[in-house]
Amino acid sequence: MLNLLCLLRVSFYPSVALSDAKLLPAEPGVYYVRQFLWIKYIGKAQNLRQRWRSHHHKQRLQQMSWLRLHYRLLPLEQISLVEAVEISRFKPSLNEVQPNIQRLRAQRRRNDAIAPLLLINGILLVLVLRQHWGAVRELVRSAISALVGSL
Repeated sequence: MLNLLCLLRVSFYPSVALSDAKLLPAEPGVYYVRQFLWIKYIGKAQNLRQRWRSHHHKQRLQQMSWLRLHYRLLPLEQISLVEAVEISRFKPSLNEVQPNIQRLRAQRRRNDAIAPLLLINGILLVLVLRQHWGAVRELVRSAISALVGSL
């Protein structure tokens, strides 16, 4: 239901037909490629008109029918955040998330460096996920207090 309401919101944004992309404003914003009730692609641009002159999906999209480009003009500092939120909300089929290998490797090194190893009553716990550390810490505290209470 929420996605339907969000799609309805997008359908009220200003739009042009894909063939009329030259009519897009030369301003920063987030754009949505919509086909009927589906969002096919979401992107951001510092200049919407310029972006569509050389878009990497332009040839692919021109082969589809009934496409409209909806756009939302935003301040330059907001477009990245809004694009990320909208992609996570709609999960468009043409938005291919390319993993940044260097970032993933750096994250793995950080996780390996911060992963504490705890030996409790002969059980080795490896805590790798940093975001769950608070919950795991409480679990470890209760396990230790149970061990101490049983002695």
